[in-house]
Amino acid sequence: MTRFSIFGYYGQGNAGDEAILAALIDGIKTELPKAHISVCSANPEDTKIEHRINAFPYFGIDLKSIIKGVLGKNRKSYLNAIISFFRSDVIVIGGGGLFFDNPETNRWFFGYIRLIHRAKRFGKKVALVGISVGPLHHKSSEEAIKQTFALVDLISVRDNTSRDTLIRCGVAPDKIHVIPDLVFTLNSASDERIAEILAHESFPTQGSRNIALTPCCYNIKQSGWIEQYVAFCERATTELDCNLWLIPMQRNNNHDDLSAIESIYSKLSPDTKSRTHKLFGRYSAKEIQGIISKADFVLAERLHGSIMAINTNTPVMSIAYMPKVNGVLELAKLTDRLIPMNNFIDGNFLIASQFQSKENFNCFIAGTEDQLSETKNHATSNFSMVVKITPQR
Repeated sequence: MTRFSIFGYYGQGNAGDEAILAALIDGIKTELPKAHISVCSANPEDTKIEHRINAFPYFGIDLKSIIKGVLGKNRKSYLNAIISFFRSDVIVIGGGGLFFDNPETNRWFFGYIRLIHRAKRFGKKVALVGISVGPLHHKSSEEAIKQTFALVDLISVRDNTSRDTLIRCGVAPDKIHVIPDLVFTLNSASDERIAEILAHESFPTQGSRNIALTPCCYNIKQSGWIEQYVAFCERATTELDCNLWLIPMQRNNNHDDLSAIESIYSKLSPDTKSRTHKLFGRYSAKEIQGIISKADFVLAERLHGSIMAINTNTPVMSIAYMPKVNGVLELAKLTDRLIPMNNFIDGNFLIASQFQSKENFNCFIAGTEDQLSETKNHATSNFSMVVKITPQR
């Protein structure tokens, strides 16, 4: 039985990253049904429940960490982490934007670099799957990538910008595979489960159209951000006769989309508030995708809100607040869905021709089945490539 350990930004209350993890688990299991998969998580108990899989906390294997782990009150969790790591045949790192730094420091960046070296030291195969790379501000980050990525067994990135960044760092071009985001392979929860959630949350599903929004709390302090969301909501209800579904995709103490949604909601007129519905429950990524699929249109700021809409052939426009949004949708040949952040916050989006009338709104199309099928099939190749580097038992 082949054993995998997956590392990434998991257990952090981010539906996009949990969607990546769900896609990884399903993809590996499809290729290798008997594979044993464990996940490193910031919240192992939540991860075990949501993904029905073994999960373990972050850990160290230096002498100080070993002593603390073995003798500490959480020694059972620590031993699970150590055992999972050492028994693994393949260490999967990804996906998502894991390899980046900021102008002030690149200290956090080196966590995954050290993990790769540790894995190779103990003879593990290492697969970097569905990652983004950059931005990089420090020469030491670039040097670390050049030296460390030469050791790994598979590199797949989800956008061309990441490929260009790796080449600039000195990674051999023929070692880099550019493949669409893993979440393009995500399946939704059942229609029965989604109907149950919508009823529980009192989301309207009959009569008027429903527009889903996935605001990103990172941008709440940008001038014009709240104002333009409010303006869009007011116009959607009064001129387009739509209900609004406000969907938070990240919920933790540091980053809470629901808090940002409350800031938008507080500034709406009474009539618009009466047609605006906030998603309060905490749901799995597959459930979030199912909810989004029931909307008539999605205004997505969160990248994976866009992908979930695309997966379910739901009309969507994506606010490009980071280069990764442009890169991922460009690779999927969906740049016509992009709204530059500057165009959104200065109000240009609101005067776009698509939103001049209900008649034009009706003309939105979700995309072509052939285009979506091509992107999904290409994204699925991530898993067959992982199998190719997996030791045969």
